[in-house]
Amino acid sequence: MEIQAQEFYPQIIADLKEQIATLADQKATQTALVTLQQREIKKLEEQLKEVLEKKEATEKELAAEKANHAGPVHTKGGNE
Repeated sequence: MEIQAQEFYPQIIADLKEQIATLADQKATQTALVTLQQREIKKLEEQLKEVLEKKEATEKELAAEKANHAGPVHTKGGNE
């Protein structure tokens, strides 16, 4: 019985090595995907920051333009 069990050991070891190699490949793939996602997130954060800065600048320009166009308010008065 022990002889038969020993015949399976090389196959079991080979299967385990194959599983380890598969897991290593999966981990490498997952690590690469995470790196890509982190880069994309950073890129999107930078784009968002730029958009918010442009929005703020545009709002300031709009407020200044409204203030310039409003001018003094004319009221009736004086010699009527």
